[in-house]
Amino acid sequence: MSAHEFGNKDRYLAMLDHFDVMHETHLSESSRSAFGTLNNIKYALWCNNPHISAGSFDTQAATDLNRFLLLCIEHEVETVILFIDSAGVSLKDPQNGMAGVAQAIKLIHRLNMRPGCKTVSVIGETRGCFGGALLIAGACQYQIAHPCALIGVSGPQVIESITGESRQGHMAIYTAAYRLSTGEVSHLLTDQCLLNQVAILPTRRLDFSFLCSLIDALPGQGACNRSSSGFDNEPISLGDLKETAAGLLHAQAGVLYLKGNAEQPFSFENERNGFSRYLKALAATLRYRVETGLQVDISVTAQGSGATFIAFSMMGSHLRIAPEAQVRALPQVAVDRIVPARTGAQ
Repeated sequence: MSAHEFGNKDRYLAMLDHFDVMHETHLSESSRSAFGTLNNIKYALWCNNPHISAGSFDTQAATDLNRFLLLCIEHEVETVILFIDSAGVSLKDPQNGMAGVAQAIKLIHRLNMRPGCKTVSVIGETRGCFGGALLIAGACQYQIAHPCALIGVSGPQVIESITGESRQGHMAIYTAAYRLSTGEVSHLLTDQCLLNQVAILPTRRLDFSFLCSLIDALPGQGACNRSSSGFDNEPISLGDLKETAAGLLHAQAGVLYLKGNAEQPFSFENERNGFSRYLKALAATLRYRVETGLQVDISVTAQGSGATFIAFSMMGSHLRIAPEAQVRALPQVAVDRIVPARTGAQ
């Protein structure tokens, strides 16, 4: 398949054909978007190109997406569909990539809080959906994945590079079918018209009740009245993520000062246990509390990395990073192995 052809592009264009009115379209090297109406419902579509830098989010891709999302808010779009096919945050432009992904998550949750607004991600099969891209897809109310898509927070090559554990025997946990079983995607693509598949989905407004259900559904123990001080470079378990989300949801203070030294826990076990669901709940809870008036100041004094850092440390009202602190998309050993591979994929 050429750099101009990929599955999500075909789905995007097929959906455009159904619009009654096309209001405006945008096109760049890394993405395309369109706004239109169908049956008096306002739709907005955005689609990234998985053949450009493996679809990773760098300054350009993140800027394109966030401009699109701001227009969705401005024009009060009722159905927002993101066609995502991406290896994650750009490892050549990690700081801007992480910041751009964080901003996209914030804007998606702002849309999720609006009555009557539906957000849907469609995960493609060329690169799949990893890292920060999965955080964006997961922030949407629904995730519809191609059956052949590979999906995960930390990719198998990343975990193998960092831990030394072979990826062999673990690839099944990255399949769309497996992620459907863990609840990390809500649906698989079918032969049914995608527009019809999206149209029948009810809206899931981001509010207190929704977050209670989201957190309670996570496996493991979680004390709903546990206060949180954040993370300070200690190992972070899935239970810690659940308890932190619950504590933030029920916090009574007007201002919270949290430690943001959140390091990504890279392991096949976390991937097997639905890691992205915990990050989704944590990010959604933080954004809901901030958007409804809680001031959350997060300070990074040592280091932070990965999707965990984005989902927690970058979701507050204010983020302060000390000059000596090190914030990375991935540990260097993984970057050294993956950047050449992504470059070769262009």
